[in-house]
Amino acid sequence: MNFRRTLTGLALAGTLVVTSAGCFNKVYQEGNVINETSDRYNQTYTLTVETKEGDYVINVYDEPVFIFPSMSKKIESLEKTIEIGDSIKFLITVSYTPNGWPKPLFDKKVGSLPADEIEVLKK
Repeated sequence: MNFRRTLTGLALAGTLVVTSAGCFNKVYQEGNVINETSDRYNQTYTLTVETKEGDYVINVYDEPVFIFPSMSKKIESLEKTIEIGDSIKFLITVSYTPNGWPKPLFDKKVGSLPADEIEVLKK
């Protein structure tokens, strides 16, 4: 009987972990691009975005494709797509914990984001 109770408890705990693992909250900000700089040699791409809460500086990075790291061209695609004056949406806070404690991705409106977390809204 004790074994069955332990096994049931483990199954219940596993179910809670699996169902809560994907529960996270993302907070986005929208604004207009007022400056963009790119350095292909150092593979950096930086956007300055004007929002209602002030200007944000975003250092965009490329998450490597694990099998072929040189094939990830997301920064290059963003650079070709985004122009000054475009409206974009970007991630500023994320909560990975089940209790929802937010983790800000920007410190004093300066931060780094993967290219996947930037969406062009209007040109």
